[in-house]
Amino acid sequence: MLIRLPLRLTKNVKLEEYIEKSEIADAGKFWNFDAGNVTVVELPNPDHEVAHTQFTRQFLSAFSNVAIQDDVDNIAGTSCIDGASAKQPDAAFVPVRLPKPSPYPCDLQGNPWPTIVCEVANTQSLSSIFQKVNEFWLRPNRAEDVIVLKLWPWNGLRNAGGNPLRRLTVKYCLILFLFLFICLIVLFSTVL
Repeated sequence: MLIRLPLRLTKNVKLEEYIEKSEIADAGKFWNFDAGNVTVVELPNPDHEVAHTQFTRQFLSAFSNVAIQDDVDNIAGTSCIDGASAKQPDAAFVPVRLPKPSPYPCDLQGNPWPTIVCEVANTQSLSSIFQKVNEFWLRPNRAEDVIVLKLWPWNGLRNAGGNPLRRLTVKYCLILFLFLFICLIVLFSTVL
């Protein structure tokens, strides 16, 4: 049976109930809440987990030699709420110097919205992930940058050295993103 995502799980759910149940199921990054509707947007699998874990590791390693006041916090696993919707990023980062409580909080504790969000789309369609990015993360007074990593199925092809071509694509993307993040860090440090 072929399942197309996003798939509506249930409707007429209160935000508080969604937050409680998604935390119990540890499924916030795979579910979305919009106006009482809970949808499955991604199916958990090792590729998805490895992609955002490696991205987070690479991103945070760029901050290993900065002063503590210039550091960033990894806030992945935090549900961000806008009143009618709640979403959890695969990876998200916020400078430690942002004021708390924030004038534009992302959660019930008053924490600021993440500055940089990374979303991994494996089984999720590009149109679905772009809708999530544009209609939630990039609204005014929210995230400043969103990086989408779209994972494609590996077709079994290998290069002349015997390496899977998908791994080469992932390695190229990581190098490209490292370069982009170094540029962002330089820009970010000059702004603050």
